[in-house]
Amino acid sequence: HHGDGCRAIFLGDRNVLHVCFCHKNTVEDGGTKVDVDVGWSTTDEEYLELVRREFFPRVLEFKPDIIFHFLGHDTCQGDYGDRGLTPNFFPWLVRHVKQVAQRVCNGRYLIITGGGARRDVAEQIFPRIVQILAED
Repeated sequence: HHGDGCRAIFLGDRNVLHVCFCHKNTVEDGGTKVDVDVGWSTTDEEYLELVRREFFPRVLEFKPDIIFHFLGHDTCQGDYGDRGLTPNFFPWLVRHVKQVAQRVCNGRYLIITGGGARRDVAEQIFPRIVQILAED
């Protein structure tokens, strides 16, 4: 799992906040390394509520210089990591994270894509995400 590798790299470095939405609940390293269990099946609204509750307050308190977002669409319905999310969820999430980035780090927000095998989903969500990132 990509989150495990990032966690290993940054474990012990409390200057890096790492939050992973995955299959377990873990808080380590003085609260700077966090896993949030999203369950095996969720809705767009439930997932976004977890992000609002678990990620946004941590970022607002931590005040990073930049937000790096490893964004995969493998959790989309019908993909290999299907958690029940719809293609509409991903642009919705990006819009919300972008708003937080504007508040805490002058809009410095970098998305790295990965995860997801369905080309049709990628073709549907990534142009919308690029458009959101390009907006003022």
